Amino acid sequence: MVKREIEIEKNNAKNQLKYISSMEGMSLTVLKKRINERFNKTDSVSNLYKKLDRKTIKLTEFMEIAEVLGYKLILKKED
Repeated sequence: MVKREIEIEKNNAKNQLKYISSMEGMSLTVLKKRINERFNKTDSVSNLYKKLDRKTIKLTEFMEIAEVLGYKLILKKED
């Protein structure tokens, strides 16, 4: 298993999530469907796109995305 470390950039989060999702074999639509199933939610993929475009996604939502993709969020102090 290859460990991946990806630094998410605030101004490019949507494209980076699309890329990560595709690396894991799913589209953002499939990702959102799996999030909804796992966390008993009903919001749409277009709502996710809007939050990413506006940069208004909540930390808990981002953590759910990471979990479904098989990643975890880590805060790392910069040197």
